Amino acid sequence: MTQAGTPTSAIAEDQLVITRTFDAPRSLVFDAWTDPQHLARWWGAPKGSTVRVAKFELVPGGLFVYALNMPQGGEIWGRFVYREIVAPERLVYVNSFSDPQGGVAANPWIPDWPLEILNTLTFEEHDGKTTLTLVGSPIGATVVQMEAFRTMRQSMQGGFAGMFQQLDEFLQDAKREITASRVVDAPRDLVFQAFTDPAHVTHWWGPNGFTLTLHEMDVRPGGNWRFIMHGPDGRNYDNHHVFVEVARPERLVLDHVSEPRHQATWTLEELDGGRTRVSVRMVFETPELRTFVAEQFKAVEGAQQTLGRLAEHVVTARAAG
Repeated sequence: MTQAGTPTSAIAEDQLVITRTFDAPRSLVFDAWTDPQHLARWWGAPKGSTVRVAKFELVPGGLFVYALNMPQGGEIWGRFVYREIVAPERLVYVNSFSDPQGGVAANPWIPDWPLEILNTLTFEEHDGKTTLTLVGSPIGATVVQMEAFRTMRQSMQGGFAGMFQQLDEFLQDAKREITASRVVDAPRDLVFQAFTDPAHVTHWWGPNGFTLTLHEMDVRPGGNWRFIMHGPDGRNYDNHHVFVEVARPERLVLDHVSEPRHQATWTLEELDGGRTRVSVRMVFETPELRTFVAEQFKAVEGAQQTLGRLAEHVVTARAAG
């Protein structure tokens, strides 16, 4: 006979099983679960919560540690420990509440809650849509903890329903987006200066082989940024941006008002060791325009090349003092 306080293994009726179909390809849905920038935009409940990623290691045994800032105030920490990553069809991880250092912590609201939940996600694609199945079960739980899990199963269903609605909204937005990121070996202030000082911008902006003629750069909300990009094939590309937001040194938002029209958001995240994660998110009016830009202008590759040139430039500038 099992007594309260002794570990039990999860059985079928002690699992949380959720299935939902998303109108998005499997690769995109899988990326939404495995890219820290994507997770930060939809993960977390209740609605209105925001996620700050403290650590992310997408490898077996790696940690995803995050702070969840609640809409009513307060901060809760959580973590994933990845066990299996088979892109884009399967993801297995153990999740729990956490302390800021990434250690396991107790549920702050339910003292008898299991410390760790094993989650298995499978992704199946049919006709461009993806069916996601999540199976969750406590591991190393006591009888009392298993009872708490069973009691709260309906509440968990509701919580995941809300998060999956946020995921669905993210996926629909993602169909209109091009994103890229890179870690740069330079402090954030220097990287921000490279974005906003014409003397820097002319040395690195654009994909490999491109040069730039700068006509105007007024870095303030409402200010214009006009330039011509000269391609290695001799073609010229007129560009006109308008600054929407300038939040020194962490964020720039620009409207690209010449064709193809879109909005670009650049974020600069300060990392340990004097490094900076630079991310860009370009949002187009329709998925079709996004696809056209990606195919016609090779925009995904171009964004990555531009970030590579930025990384090289700021390292050189840092060395020069």
